[in-house]
Amino acid sequence: MWNASLESLVKRNVRGFGLIFRSTRPTTSDKPSSIWFFPDVDLIGIESCFSHKPPVLNYFDAEEVVEPFLWEQVSRFISEID
Repeated sequence: MWNASLESLVKRNVRGFGLIFRSTRPTTSDKPSSIWFFPDVDLIGIESCFSHKPPVLNYFDAEEVVEPFLWEQVSRFISEID
């Protein structure tokens, strides 16, 4: 199972404020080391950082995203890596 801790509630970066969850232990090539959420800016990003691949960002237009949709995507993403 993939375990993560909340790294930062308000992490400032180029996209604004967001949530960053980072793995609590070293990850293998098939497990992401972090997931980033940016629900309060124009784009919502979910980042998968694999040891053998560059970061991959999947974006959703925030105007088209309702909260249940976001959490459905997050739940599906996490279930795929568990």
